[in-house]
Amino acid sequence: MYPRSIPLSFAVSTLILIATSAIAQNNFTSTSYAAPAAQHIRAVDLNNDGYADLVLFGDYFADPYGATSPGTPLAIMLNNGKGGFSSATVIQQSGYVTVAAAIGDLNGDGLPDIAACTQPVGNGVNSLDIYLNQGSGKFALAHTIATPLGCETIAIGDANQDGKPDIAVATVDSGFKNEDSNNVTTFFGDGTGNFPTLVVQGYNLDGSRPDLLCGIFRAAGADFNGDGILDLVIVVDCQSLNDESNVFLLTGDGTGTYTATELFESTDNLAVDEPNVTDVNGDGQPDVILVGQQSPATNENIGDLNFLINQGGGKFNNVNLFHIESNSSQYADHVYAGTAGNLSSSPYFDAVVAYTDNGQPNLAVLDGTNNSGGYGSPVVLSPAPSGTPLSLAAADYNLSGLDGFAVLEQSSSGVNSIVVYTNSSASTCAPPSTPGVNVCSPTPNAVVSSPVNFVAAGTGASGSVNHLELWIDNAKIGNYTGAEMNTSVTVATGTHQATVVEVDSSGNYVKSTPVNFTVGGSTCPPPSAPGVNVCSPTPNSDVSSPVTFIAAGTGASGTVNHLELWIDNTKIGNYTGAEMNTSVSLAAGSHQATVVEVDSSGNYVKSTPVNFTVGASSCTPPSAPGVNVCSPTPNADVSSPVTFIAAGTGASGTVNHLELWIDNGKIGNYTGAEMNTSVSVAAGSHQVTVVEVDSKGNYVKSTPVNFTVN
Repeated sequence: MYPRSIPLSFAVSTLILIATSAIAQNNFTSTSYAAPAAQHIRAVDLNNDGYADLVLFGDYFADPYGATSPGTPLAIMLNNGKGGFSSATVIQQSGYVTVAAAIGDLNGDGLPDIAACTQPVGNGVNSLDIYLNQGSGKFALAHTIATPLGCETIAIGDANQDGKPDIAVATVDSGFKNEDSNNVTTFFGDGTGNFPTLVVQGYNLDGSRPDLLCGIFRAAGADFNGDGILDLVIVVDCQSLNDESNVFLLTGDGTGTYTATELFESTDNLAVDEPNVTDVNGDGQPDVILVGQQSPATNENIGDLNFLINQGGGKFNNVNLFHIESNSSQYADHVYAGTAGNLSSSPYFDAVVAYTDNGQPNLAVLDGTNNSGGYGSPVVLSPAPSGTPLSLAAADYNLSGLDGFAVLEQSSSGVNSIVVYTNSSASTCAPPSTPGVNVCSPTPNAVVSSPVNFVAAGTGASGSVNHLELWIDNAKIGNYTGAEMNTSVTVATGTHQATVVEVDSSGNYVKSTPVNFTVGGSTCPPPSAPGVNVCSPTPNSDVSSPVTFIAAGTGASGTVNHLELWIDNTKIGNYTGAEMNTSVSLAAGSHQATVVEVDSSGNYVKSTPVNFTVGASSCTPPSAPGVNVCSPTPNADVSSPVTFIAAGTGASGTVNHLELWIDNGKIGNYTGAEMNTSVSVAAGSHQVTVVEVDSKGNYVKSTPVNFTVN
């Protein structure tokens, strides 16, 4: 089992055995929760509380999920604010099951809704059901739409460029005995959650395999080429060729119809699992996860996990991460699911694969070695799953700053559970030694911008801390489960006072010392028309690194969801809301920045590009590999927030990023060879170390710097 990048003429190589290792296994803490019947899970924040929730649904194909009939009832599980989950809620009416589902904001209210392919229990006529989010994890069935050609695989996106979400349904095996009638039905949305009109288009998806009953079985939808129009990746099953697959890209033309381009043909049956759209490498582009299976001989079973990594412009790199072969007729080894996320502190996304080997369920993590499809050898997690791992979903469930993953497991008796593997990260806000609360941000009398970041940690008056309460100007903002709080709140311009209350498990409470702070007005007004106003840097300005980028956007349709910062055609990151104020370390020389406004409907508008020049840094990197920490100086007395300035030289290759560590707790990554950032640090003695990580993943630590915060 190994990672490999395969050209679009797909190839299969021999098996490399997994070597079980202890690498990174202790990063995860696993907790199991009861779950209803389901075959797939997807992670999404359903109630806008900042925590990822789960949507559970079924599949049109009962096999290989141990079921006797298609589909399971549509259900949700809400995050409990600790990285775990409350009991499942079935939101589908009795007597019906869901065989496919897609999630998106269908009515422009900023809440994710669910579109589901539904059929009566025990088979029957399929329909398209629209469940609109009512807030707080509540859903209501708003519309049931007839689907004359069937509804077994589904995607959401803007197919006709009107700024409103549409739905595409690719009919499962519509090409059976009719090679020219693979159909995609696009239902056009009116922006309210209803889809009153439709268009149907047929395709011949045989590729080089005519007359082999090649029909559409699976589909995944997103804007894959960046033109703002819904596209589809289609998996075609050739039933007369041992269920081998063709994979096509259907590029949307803005009218609800598509142009088909074959990506590759595979000896795998890639229709054994629903394709999953996710960003597998953190570059902001939608990729596709594919699971494959084949049985070329009576006593042989082969399983594969492939990532279709988006290269832009409708091009994909087909990477095989994991390959397993069984030569025993006793066990049908199977790859069930894959996912990807930022599972470690490295600059590259990692992958997880769920599979069975010699009849035993397993999970393995593959560490990312680059963002182009490079992965290390699989590391098997121990202990192994107690049931068959049917589906995976990666997300930062406990807001640790690192992703974990959820596993849908099914026992031998058919009982389901959700097992959540959460990551842990060190806190940068120390609780007090006596009962009470330490408020680390904002600092007393600080001048801050909105939204304001509130960071606090508490110690219980009696027993453990149950939750912290944030109060601003004597008004309660919310409860935050556990002994730590890190949240951002939009606060009006002016002077304010914050208090954090520690409430312990016995119901006793202690208030923090009130913290006075001032919110300054925004210095960057948004444009009156849809778009982005970039206030800093100004055009053709000379600046020093790190460079401060300030921008404000106005939504093309609906509210602004986030702003994207692009420098020299490379995406730097997403910034939630309509305003952005961030600093980025850049090399000396000429650069160009563009900020993209993305609204709640998924539409986007780019800013006018801003050219600027970065001068030489005031913090000189060392001549040999390592890091020079220029601020704070050794044994300095400083005030909070503390400014940290450093510059690094790569051990081999260029510097990818610098890591800031305070008192053995990681604060964050800073792209490039220079760092200039401010961090709120509690009074007392501290030690800082900066780590240089180069483009090949090698690292060198700085000499530790001791300092004291007054």
